[in-house]
Amino acid sequence: MALKVFEGFQLEMVSELSLLSASSINTLRRHGMVTPVKQSGGYLYSFADVLTLRVIRQLRENDVPLKNIVKAHDYLSKLNTSKSLFNLEIAVRKDTGEVVAVGENLVNLSRHGQLQIREVCHIIPIGRTLERVRKNIVELDRRLTRKPKTSISLAALRKKYA
Repeated sequence: MALKVFEGFQLEMVSELSLLSASSINTLRRHGMVTPVKQSGGYLYSFADVLTLRVIRQLRENDVPLKNIVKAHDYLSKLNTSKSLFNLEIAVRKDTGEVVAVGENLVNLSRHGQLQIREVCHIIPIGRTLERVRKNIVELDRRLTRKPKTSISLAALRKKYA
């Protein structure tokens, strides 16, 4: 049996991997937070989209308002860099719910790069998100492999996203 070539994740899988509802994902897509590829059967989301959605969920669980997440995303997009919400160490300002990048200095992404004081921030361990999503993909692959027509090759995932 030939394996399907992996092109992306459909909405149902993205919902399961990101722990967000389909309607939330569609809302975030409309806000430009993720950029899936339009297909005849709907949208196909990339691994980066899934990671971004998972980080957004973590930020929302830490009471960060969506408007602050959108501002942080927009600021990173304007920098023309490979940095995104999922590949930075992120903190949240406890008092305002703004998104802050952790590095040598703390940079408030929700306020166009203003420096922040460390004491007002709560660090969120975003680095674990990548490993959690990879584990979820492995589990999902194991379940789907039992249904031949819908299987995703784990080897193809590893090759593309390793």
